[in-house]
Amino acid sequence: MIIKSFTAESASAALKKVRSEMGGDAVVLKTREIKEPSSGNRVEITACLDKPSVAQASAIFPDRKSDPVTKTAQVDNDRPSCFELEGNREPGKQPDIYEKLAAIENRLTRLAHPNEIGTTTSRFGDRTRQGTYENLKDADLPENYIESLFERAGEKEPASGKCAAAIRDLLTGDLAEIVQPGFTLNSGEKAVFLGLPASGKTSVMGKTAALLVAKKKKVRLVSLDNLKVGAFEEINSYADLLGLDMTDVPATRKEKKKTEEILLVDTPAISRQEDKRKELQNKIETLNPGYRVLVLSALQRTTDVEDFYESLKEFKPTHLVLTMTDLTRRLGALVPVCRELGVKLAFVTCAPGGIGRLEVPDIKAIVGSLLNEEVNLEQA
Repeated sequence: MIIKSFTAESASAALKKVRSEMGGDAVVLKTREIKEPSSGNRVEITACLDKPSVAQASAIFPDRKSDPVTKTAQVDNDRPSCFELEGNREPGKQPDIYEKLAAIENRLTRLAHPNEIGTTTSRFGDRTRQGTYENLKDADLPENYIESLFERAGEKEPASGKCAAAIRDLLTGDLAEIVQPGFTLNSGEKAVFLGLPASGKTSVMGKTAALLVAKKKKVRLVSLDNLKVGAFEEINSYADLLGLDMTDVPATRKEKKKTEEILLVDTPAISRQEDKRKELQNKIETLNPGYRVLVLSALQRTTDVEDFYESLKEFKPTHLVLTMTDLTRRLGALVPVCRELGVKLAFVTCAPGGIGRLEVPDIKAIVGSLLNEEVNLEQA
């Protein structure tokens, strides 16, 4: 953290200095008017930069010396710290509130600022490793998994200095274990599409139906979703477009008559309420589907999905489809979800809604996205 004060003839001029030196992320802590006999009234703005980069810190404190126009929150040997104000001051003389605040700012700068910068620069010892770490963290991979990658990379390349290449190889190997491109639905089989709210279940079911119709398969669409407004109408639009039959009454495992139709079943979003989950589980168990496709949006962060792990396990998913990968590069939730639930990534979608098609996941493209490299998942 960096705390610094800026003085100018007006509040706007002082604020301009704040933005110029500390950037748009700076937070104004206080503003006060200073009366100076020689230059008249001036305005002082004290601002804070919570997590400065090394470049920002170097720009703000190039030589750690005070500028005549700005007052910096740094140690002044002639001014006692906030822990010394009461004991070392002349008897009967009390410090004003601004002097106390300045002393606290000095203390905060000494304690917080060096630690922030030190942590950033020395975590891995070189910029390449630090950059790789920050990219993986920004991609939403869990921190414990990132730490394990670097530990394994150290064992793999202990002295070569090729940490980034080792990390890429390890990521590629880990993804190869959780990616199982596509799945095949045969006549008479059933697939249920499950997921959290706004994950794109209905769209994925529609894309799957289009893929099967293109292969001359007989398909029937089923809706179990009686919660979302317009759910039945949305599925019915896919049925009309593809020339398919649709019903809201699924076939049960007790039916003796065999059918050549492939049954694709849409479901309501998995609820936090246990009674609603149990009701949905009972309906799915009655269907006895061979495929339970979990649909996950790439926009859902790892921390959001973690709360649902136990609920998702109850539905025993067999495959994963990752949607909306064109809207973010932060695909880190993919790894913990597959590992925690024991599912394989079968498809990705690179377009929202009913547009586009199911794509076979490309491991190289996913790794490139996690490492913040210029890779287009749709074209890979």
